[in-house]
Amino acid sequence: MQRNHQEPRRTAIIAATVGELVAIGTYPTRDEAEVVQGLLASAGIEASITADDAGGAFPFVLSGAAQVLVDESDAQAASELLASKPDPS
Repeated sequence: MQRNHQEPRRTAIIAATVGELVAIGTYPTRDEAEVVQGLLASAGIEASITADDAGGAFPFVLSGAAQVLVDESDAQAASELLASKPDPS
């Protein structure tokens, strides 16, 4: 009977520097924040949304708004881009 000999598992640790996320805008609904997120993505700026709306399950105005967050290194470019565009609402 031959035993199945496996190589030991190797773990790699990848070091990365991650900047702080900063809010560049607050919008009444997740939908509006997603429009801004898409605009930023089209310019190559990665953004995320934070909202107290149960993950989009309750995207109502009463949910308390949604913030668009970008890495601090992208904040100035994102702010300039948004300042040059009309309000998405």
